[in-house]
Amino acid sequence: MFDIIIIGAGPAGLSVAREASEKGFKIAVIELGCIAYSLTKFPKNMKFFSSAAQLALRGHIFTSAESNPGRNETIRYYQKIARLMNVTYYLWHEAYEILGSNNAFVVKCKNRNSMDVQLRAKKIVIATGSFHIPRILHVPGENLHKVSHYYKEPYLYEGMKVLVVGGGDSAAEAALELSANNVQVILSYRKEQFFRMKPWTYTRIQRAITEGDIQFLGGSLLKEIREDNVTIWVKEKGEQVFENDVVLLLTGYIPNIEFLKKAGINVNESDGKAAYFQETYEANIDGIYLAGIIQAGVELERILIENSREHGEVIVADILSKM
Repeated sequence: MFDIIIIGAGPAGLSVAREASEKGFKIAVIELGCIAYSLTKFPKNMKFFSSAAQLALRGHIFTSAESNPGRNETIRYYQKIARLMNVTYYLWHEAYEILGSNNAFVVKCKNRNSMDVQLRAKKIVIATGSFHIPRILHVPGENLHKVSHYYKEPYLYEGMKVLVVGGGDSAAEAALELSANNVQVILSYRKEQFFRMKPWTYTRIQRAITEGDIQFLGGSLLKEIREDNVTIWVKEKGEQVFENDVVLLLTGYIPNIEFLKKAGINVNESDGKAAYFQETYEANIDGIYLAGIIQAGVELERILIENSREHGEVIVADILSKM
């Protein structure tokens, strides 16, 4: 039996593992993919708004080539630090159910071969993030092969007509990369103005729109996706049809609410927020803790990597106080 099982090997989960391993706990980390798997979903050329110091785990310096580190070097940093910890990793394991009670939990998983694995622990920390389940728009045609909720790099779309839906950094950065690589880009956003965007991204996207490199449809709604075109409702113009090869729905992600509810954790249906104590991060189920962005529900911008690094210290301190 493990002292603590941590579900999720992203920055928040690793912050808990780092603190717990330092205190001598026997730890297992279960991860759906590789270490820092959620970061692999980000665009390859993405740079963080946070500095390297703000992304670093306590006691482990993160040296970046630039003031704002990129996706690739950040993944390498977390993977390197993870291997320095005295932790048992169950990578490419999907945790699908938590049974039992405080000091006697069982976590059911499936490995990459779909074989069942059961692990036992006294305490559970859920740090699964919110980047594995895209926010579905429920638009006709959303299930077509041409549609993706993730963007990696522009080269696959060379010469195509691409619709990017979203108004955040991910959507803007994707639109900018695509437009610079011989792609005809339409950027559709339900609001007329961009929201909480990195300053340098905002400057670049506004310039690209002004210069005509990107067609921006502010105050618009995607109505239907078809094999060779899309219908978009545009404010003051009504429904319009645009020729289209690819649709990138970069509209955000949601936490795995069903997994939390199945474990007995109370979840507010309106905003996806789970019940937990602000002082300790312990959920309404004794012995189960929440770390990282999973605390935020659908308000993902409320918790970032830099302000979730202290979750490990808080959680491990509470576990120690109850021993």
